[in-house]
Amino acid sequence: MNRVPSAFAVSPSPFGRSLLRALAENWWLLFIRGAAAIIFGILTFIWPLATILSQSPDLAIGLVILTVVFPFVGVSLSWAALWIVIMMILLLIFTVGCALLLSCANLFYRDVKYIVQITLNFGVFATPVFFEPQMLGPKGAEFILALPLSPFIQAMDVAMVHGHNLLTSATVVTAKGPVVVWAPWMLGYAAGSAILLLTVGLLVFRRASTRFAEMA
Repeated sequence: MNRVPSAFAVSPSPFGRSLLRALAENWWLLFIRGAAAIIFGILTFIWPLATILSQSPDLAIGLVILTVVFPFVGVSLSWAALWIVIMMILLLIFTVGCALLLSCANLFYRDVKYIVQITLNFGVFATPVFFEPQMLGPKGAEFILALPLSPFIQAMDVAMVHGHNLLTSATVVTAKGPVVVWAPWMLGYAAGSAILLLTVGLLVFRRASTRFAEMA
């Protein structure tokens, strides 16, 4: 009885022999298909990254302009400004995670790109760009600094403009009382959110990539 499975395995049927012969004769089709699948997978992953990296010239020009303008507005760079390198890396990781998730969502749901455009246009007012956290008072500052992008933006202002070490807290005294404009937990919050978003983005992108061809 035990010989039945082994006999079945070592004695292929005529259909099995013809299938093996067809595969052997058309091996180059399998090779091309496999290579195309690998290339397509690489391109689908690189496309969101290329979109992000396309903004690098604008970023470089902005940094050069800031470096030139700082001495004229009384800002002197200190060693604390090196924190910007770390924060920029974390911001890049955060952005890549967002790009992976939103690129998948945009492929399956076409209205996502319009929602993203509106969110970007008005969401900037929910970050400390046009105003400083201390202008909102203690409670308002806590709320605005708890938003996902705020730690990145606030860290660049605190470290580069004010020369503050991000490992220590920074407090500003206002008419409404002392306001904490930076705390070390925000550094961990930025790093954790960036790594988590990238991990989730990679998992979702990898799982959804098998349906890209049929949805394109």
